[in-house]
Amino acid sequence: MASGSFASGGQHPQQQQQQQQQQQQAQQAQQAQQAQQAQQYPMDMGLGYPSAAAAAAAMGEAYRAQDNVFGRLDYQPQAEENRQPQRRRRQQGSNGGDAPAPQAQMGTQDKQQQHMGQFGILAPTPVPVPHPHGSMPPTMGQQALHFAPTAHGGGAAGTADAASAPAAQGKLGGKIVVDPPDLQAWREKLFNVDEMIVLTQEQFETYFPHVDNVYSHRSTQKYKRKPFVSHYWDCRMKGRPPGTPKTEDPNKKRRRRSARERDLCDVKIKITEYFPSSEPFQLEGGDATAATAAAVAAGYHGQRFWTIQRVNGNGGNGKGDGVAGPHKHTLAKSDEIKKNSVQRHVAAQEKETKKTQPQRRATGAAAATAKKHSRDNDLKLYAACYCPFSQRVWIALEAKGMGYQYCETDPYRKPAQAALLEANPEGKVPAIRQGEWACSESAVILEYLEDLDARVPLMPSDGRLKANCRFWINHINTDLLAAFYTLLQNTDLAKQAELVARLQTELDRLVQAADEHGPYFLGSMLSLVDVHLAPFAMRLRTILHSRRGWPATAEAGSRWACWLDALDTDAHIKATTSADDLYADTAEMLIKSPAPVPV
Repeated sequence: MASGSFASGGQHPQQQQQQQQQQQQAQQAQQAQQAQQAQQYPMDMGLGYPSAAAAAAAMGEAYRAQDNVFGRLDYQPQAEENRQPQRRRRQQGSNGGDAPAPQAQMGTQDKQQQHMGQFGILAPTPVPVPHPHGSMPPTMGQQALHFAPTAHGGGAAGTADAASAPAAQGKLGGKIVVDPPDLQAWREKLFNVDEMIVLTQEQFETYFPHVDNVYSHRSTQKYKRKPFVSHYWDCRMKGRPPGTPKTEDPNKKRRRRSARERDLCDVKIKITEYFPSSEPFQLEGGDATAATAAAVAAGYHGQRFWTIQRVNGNGGNGKGDGVAGPHKHTLAKSDEIKKNSVQRHVAAQEKETKKTQPQRRATGAAAATAKKHSRDNDLKLYAACYCPFSQRVWIALEAKGMGYQYCETDPYRKPAQAALLEANPEGKVPAIRQGEWACSESAVILEYLEDLDARVPLMPSDGRLKANCRFWINHINTDLLAAFYTLLQNTDLAKQAELVARLQTELDRLVQAADEHGPYFLGSMLSLVDVHLAPFAMRLRTILHSRRGWPATAEAGSRWACWLDALDTDAHIKATTSADDLYADTAEMLIKSPAPVPV
């Protein structure tokens, strides 16, 4: 037969077919053996242990059966180098004697790079055995823990994984979770550290920033042949050691520091960062066997995790004997000393938000009045200087001559200020707070103020006149405001004249019910009817005139013109009124805000 009719090597076709069948049978037998072996070592989180101690006992028995040393964490480069020729021979055998495997071609430098982890330490990075449930706990009676061998080129992948994770170096990663689940319980646990705490990477980055105000980083210890790094933190109440150099960073803001007594607490903790490893290990520390077993059973093996334990604290016995003990103060005391990273992050965000948002502060006479009433007082008014409903309450307080504290509050701020939420859980203004009692809604607050201080009444004593005032106050808060907001929020130019006429009609009804001599609703004295109307009467000129075509002035000599002039010149109303440009600049918020009545 001509050369080249068959495969290179000159074998007969039948011989080649038999050889292929034998190879297929060998592969099937090998797969069956692997499947049987996998069944012997089921891994399911549902088959965990009732306690960490039970897990430790089972794992210790398993390792003794394998003549293995439980708790071996040290990575031995010499032993690894001795195993390299065996690996090369096995790889060459599996490749049929052909070209050496890619891993066998690695030089000494590449081999060292394979095990380089974060901080340049030696850290094996094999991948754990895949499991359908994604977990790796041992089962009772299991004889050994099996982990996948290092894949070809796995060193580079392992290095990439270590590099992609946030570096610790005494500081935390860039993940901030403002309100994670069970936050208070986690804060207490991380404050007390009654026993070694094992955390995943996600748990550490989520919860430790909430307690980093308790501790102050002191040092970091790296190891050449161990895949972990230890960070030591002192309780902040211990104080800075004498002679500690101050930062030379010119960009760091200098702060006014108040001297604090030193050595108020001697608690020290060690935070250990463990890198991915396939070797059986034991956590650093004292009697950590149970915690080690729990870490492996929880599936931490093969991924980065952290441990926190208390070390070298004098404790509650006060003997200074070096026995680790609890803090000599409460978590609340630590919170008084310094804010944690999450609180500082939120404060920085709020500061940036204030920079980007327009400053809405009272101007003109209103600014002077706000400053005059800025001191602490039992009666507090939470108001927005541009809000007409807030101005109602402010006018009444000024007219009655009551003592109060003016608290400028932005209801559009997110999240809402805690003080405002305590006074009004809906986060709306105006609201008042007196001691432990609070109230909201301008009409309700005005009624309360009238009952609280009767020295300067804003309602008549006659029952019939009082009922008449309440009727027209209701007219203002329903029919008149509905017409006002309908015109304000209208964008159809064709309907504008009709809506202007509707608002004028509602005003005419109110004017006809007022005292014919005026100048106020009841005559010569300011009343709650005037207080309810005044903020919206001023916005006819400052907002509706320029935006919706409302007449610039009232008809000369009319009762409405007389009333408007009295409101514009009233000392109490002027004291709470800002310059016109403030109302013009904030008109868009009034337009977009929901109308207080159906329109």
